[in-house]
Amino acid sequence: MFRWLCVPLALMGCGGDAQDDDTSNPSSLCGDLQFQASEFAGSSYVATWSSQVEGTPTITLDLNETSWTYSADESGTSHTVSLNNLRYGGDYIATVEVSGADGTEVCTDIELDVPSAPGGIMRFDINLSDPGSAMETGYLVLSTLQADSSWVAVVDGLGRFRFVQATDETNMSVGRARPSRDGTSVWWSYYDLDRVDDIGGIGRVRLDGTESSRTRTLLAHHDFVELPTGDLAWLGYDRRDFAMPANVEDPDYAANCPGGVCPVATDTILEGPEGMVEGEMPVEISNWWEDLSYDPFWVCDHMWDFGSFVPDYYEWTHGNSIAYVDSQDAFYVMARYLDSLYKVDRATGQVLWQMGGAANEFTLTDGEWWDHGHMSEVTENSFLVFDNGDHRGFSRVSKYSWDESAMTVSQDWSLDHPSGSMLPILGDVRTLPNGNYLVVWSADAFIQEVTPEGVVVWEMQSSAGAFGVIARATYVESL
Repeated sequence: MFRWLCVPLALMGCGGDAQDDDTSNPSSLCGDLQFQASEFAGSSYVATWSSQVEGTPTITLDLNETSWTYSADESGTSHTVSLNNLRYGGDYIATVEVSGADGTEVCTDIELDVPSAPGGIMRFDINLSDPGSAMETGYLVLSTLQADSSWVAVVDGLGRFRFVQATDETNMSVGRARPSRDGTSVWWSYYDLDRVDDIGGIGRVRLDGTESSRTRTLLAHHDFVELPTGDLAWLGYDRRDFAMPANVEDPDYAANCPGGVCPVATDTILEGPEGMVEGEMPVEISNWWEDLSYDPFWVCDHMWDFGSFVPDYYEWTHGNSIAYVDSQDAFYVMARYLDSLYKVDRATGQVLWQMGGAANEFTLTDGEWWDHGHMSEVTENSFLVFDNGDHRGFSRVSKYSWDESAMTVSQDWSLDHPSGSMLPILGDVRTLPNGNYLVVWSADAFIQEVTPEGVVVWEMQSSAGAFGVIARATYVESL
């Protein structure tokens, strides 16, 4: 499914005399040239035109002394060239060329003015960019949560937009944005901002603007992953009545739990194909009610706050992050209120082990445990976590590694919040190709690239006056 929108094109300098027998530049060559912008990716265009010479087409775009060349393999006299992920607000000068056995046709000085990014999304400023930083030439796939809307974007190392997508569903919050495994698309999850109605889903748009999809994700919240098969797996809610003990400092316990039976929400892992619609049922891979070795218990005062996150329920686990490791065919899930990381076998749904929390199975050999964090990235024996530090009083990011045979774990690296603040929501940390770390200080709306020694080599923050939260972000080397 795709649709293209025609945009105006200003033609300049296409007249002139024929150059020689091989090259000509008459105005007729540009007469039917059109740029059409994608409805799904407003910075991606398709150029179409016809030529007198039969050959292969090339378009070169110049912007601020930098050039990009786009081409197509098909030879002929009718031409189509895709121009993907241009800079929002960029005023490009195009050179159009067709080259074949009978000669070359060229049209120069064509203006292509890409509109500015939509006004509703927060803007960014670059405070620091050292030569050699990964973000100097890289891109971020991220989402923002703002007062009136949620957005998905691709931003370059200078804070400029290359892709922007507003959530087109009302009262929706974006959970996470991710690049697709093959690098051609952007995925993002969305769900009811108030977590009352089960209306969540996962969106996808190809970066070239040719395709868009929506997948209904039953009971979804927070996070999802794309599997090697192309299917999707996500965290879902399971809400039940459960006889919870009364030893909790909640003055409304009796009213909320008549007869000691409380409404309790916990987590599941659900899986289904892209394109699922309302009424189609996903496969339940694992369920914390069934697959943990213990029953719900009062965790901390965050759980005691009845209805604070899931209306009309006590939330037992608060799963907020899911990852998948291909070589193990295993999911990893972080439950914030339990301060635990779980490894789950995808084939059986069995919880293989729990790291951290009251039912911890590992011995910590070095460092400190995390406190109410958001797991960001998992390998076969390590993970990164944005450690929010609700009970510690300040946030930090950390790397942990484990030995599954010895059942030991160590904190290998950590970095405290620059000003010692505690950020109560979200947060992210990623490994970059150059060995540095990308840290998303979400609630403070700024992102840093830091060396393992903690030296900041790149920093981007929301522009003055822009209110919002940067949710989570993933680095991509190229578009």
